[in-house]
Amino acid sequence: MVVEASGGYPYFLQEFGKAIWHTAPASPFDIEDAHLAVEEGRRALDDGFFPSRWTRATDRERRYLRAIAETGEPTPRSGKVAAAMGVATTAVSDVRDSAIKKGLIWSPEHGRIAFTVPGMADFIRRQPTA
Repeated sequence: MVVEASGGYPYFLQEFGKAIWHTAPASPFDIEDAHLAVEEGRRALDDGFFPSRWTRATDRERRYLRAIAETGEPTPRSGKVAAAMGVATTAVSDVRDSAIKKGLIWSPEHGRIAFTVPGMADFIRRQPTA
C-alpha cells in the first residue's frame, strides 16, 4: 500500500517509510499503520516538497500547471490544456517550455504533457485559486 501510494517515486517512499516508523506502535506494521503513514507522509510533502516546486513557478506557469491538474488526466494533450485556459496552444508554448526547463512538467510523448512527480496535480487542486 505504501509503495503504491508513493507512485513509484523513491523520495515519497522514503517519506512514507519514515512516517510508518514514527506512527506505528510496533513492528511488523499493519495496513492501518500504512494508511496513517501515508497521511502523515503526504502532510510532510505538502509542507515542503510540493510547495518548493509550486513557489518557484511564475504566476503564468502556475495557471498552466493548474490547467493541467484540472484536466484530471495523467497526460493531457497540450491543446486541451491550452483550451482550458481559453487560449491557443501556441499562446502557451513558451510557458510550457519554461515549466519543462524548471523540471515541473515533461512531455511523455508528442503533444502530451505530464507532471514530473506523482501527486503534484492533487497538491495543485488543494491550493486556493488567486
